Amino acid sequence: MVSFIISCKMDNEEEFSAKVFPVTITEFAHNEIHHSDTTTLTIKKRNSLHTHIFGLKKTGENESIQWPTFQIHEKTKSQIQIGEVSAKLITEKEYAFEKQNLVVRKYYYDIENEYDEEGYFFTSRSRIVAFKSGAWNVYRFYQYKDLDVSQLLKKDTTDFFLD
Repeated sequence: MVSFIISCKMDNEEEFSAKVFPVTITEFAHNEIHHSDTTTLTIKKRNSLHTHIFGLKKTGENESIQWPTFQIHEKTKSQIQIGEVSAKLITEKEYAFEKQNLVVRKYYYDIENEYDEEGYFFTSRSRIVAFKSGAWNVYRFYQYKDLDVSQLLKKDTTDFFLD
């Protein structure tokens, strides 16, 4: 399914900024690599709201995307928005990562009255870093050049990621 977002030029450019990150999304099924895809993550920031758009492509005045958008509020960590669904913060964990502390947050995603779509999204540094299906043995890692927490999550012996 392809979604379109139509945007207009902002009057106040100081309130709006965008950053683009190359990202590799690797999906595992039954602990084996199912597929891997390289795309981009565009983070559009307006005031304290970060809108994450994976696979953004511009075609004239329109923009098309491959996946649902994510919205992360810079100040409110209690939930993130995934498409039309709010995912609530379940827990967070701090890891030692590259000589600093890195907080990873775990959010529960569930579409009301749907079956087998529920799962957990993980964020760090205001970016999606992983997804784990609650119904299927499928998980996905979002690996950025400056942020790859896949090994931390895979090696975690608590129920934070593996539950």
